[in-house]
Amino acid sequence: IGGALGLLFYLGITIATSMYILGAVEAIQSTASSIGIDHVFIYDTQVASLSLMFIIACVVSVGMKYVNMTSNLFLFMVFLSIFSMCMGCILFAQGEFMGGLNPWDRLAYDNIWPRYQPDPVTGITPTFFS
Repeated sequence: IGGALGLLFYLGITIATSMYILGAVEAIQSTASSIGIDHVFIYDTQVASLSLMFIIACVVSVGMKYVNMTSNLFLFMVFLSIFSMCMGCILFAQGEFMGGLNPWDRLAYDNIWPRYQPDPVTGITPTFFS
């Protein structure tokens, strides 16, 4: 029974890791396009994900010594993203930074309930399941 659970755990971690890497590449590409350097990423998302996965696999294959050396870099990036998110929330709440949001986006209950409208071309009103 232990082997079956281990195999399921291995498959789950493998699929989760590939989804994490795909999400990381999409975040990098959207950030690059928002600051105007989208010409750097001329390749497809899957190709960039494979290259990032290859780089991570190379770091892991050379040994735990190098994994531990790169962990501080990744921990710094996590703390930097959390700090940036908190600063953005604080500055937006104080009205110092508007970002890409409008003043009426501050209303918390404005976006809770759907407001489905008919499609202008087909006239069909979408639902949650369509």
